[in-house]
Amino acid sequence: MKFIFALFSSLLYFASVKAKAPCESDVENGWLEFYGDFIVADESDLQRHIDVHKRGSVSANTTKEAQVSLGLCFAHLRSFFSNEHFDDLQFASSKKSIRTCLQLTSDAISRLSMSQAKVHLVSQLTFARHMFRVMVAAAEKMIPDHVSMTADLVLVNWVVDLNVRILSLYNMNGLLDQSNPANVRKIFAFWKTVAIWEADFKELKDVPANVRRLFEDEKSSSGRDFGRFVEPGD
Repeated sequence: MKFIFALFSSLLYFASVKAKAPCESDVENGWLEFYGDFIVADESDLQRHIDVHKRGSVSANTTKEAQVSLGLCFAHLRSFFSNEHFDDLQFASSKKSIRTCLQLTSDAISRLSMSQAKVHLVSQLTFARHMFRVMVAAAEKMIPDHVSMTADLVLVNWVVDLNVRILSLYNMNGLLDQSNPANVRKIFAFWKTVAIWEADFKELKDVPANVRRLFEDEKSSSGRDFGRFVEPGD
């Protein structure tokens, strides 16, 4: 019964967030205005960007070109997140092009002269790569929705999905995007949701040891992420 209640509570939460959240295309305050026509997120736009670089049609040794390339990587990575779930299947089919985009960005940054702007871009690229690795790991762990699952695996799937969607709350610098007030509400809503799922998981009987260990690992990961958002004294 509690499991059903948790499912119902989660659906209500996700529905309320969807109603309040800004448009997914608003990647980051200030970023839209700066990049203008470079705001793209779908696979075809990403492929065009890659093709242009391969033809050598753009000068990738300028700061602006490096910024545009990095911004494109972030936009495409975030396109796989919605308020309800992480689109692991679509992401899996796009891994190659995203990896290429990240490499093109790295090449563009490496050709820049040493400056504060370059240091900043390197830091942002490091976070983009971390984001990509987390998404790859999540896509490999998640079980497709059409596959019949027991309650323990459903809960594991939910926590894995939620953990990767936490990335959508970060800005390009790897910090909580506080320009969006809804993000603070989401953090606490995520935390409460995981607490409900943990209580439900503990009541399940005959859970295989490997599944129980996986759930605990994912729950611990959630705790670390939530802790990063709450600084001492806040």
